[in-house]
Amino acid sequence: MCGAAGTARSAPAEQVEPTGRTVDFTGAWKFLLVNKTGADAPQPAASDPAWRDTRLPHDWSIGHDPAQGAHTNSGT
Repeated sequence: MCGAAGTARSAPAEQVEPTGRTVDFTGAWKFLLVNKTGADAPQPAASDPAWRDTRLPHDWSIGHDPAQGAHTNSGT
């Protein structure tokens, strides 16, 4: 036998009207992996040549082999 003691109903989602403007989040992003060990890492300068151009969505780990360590888990 299966049943529920009460049923909670949520209100319908509020509709958001467009404002006539858009923001493109897919370009002009740079990425630099500076923390490969889980320890605190220094903030690289904006002019650091190691920054790579990237586009969103971006997966920082795609270019690296999985690593086993104290700061990793099954999703790392």
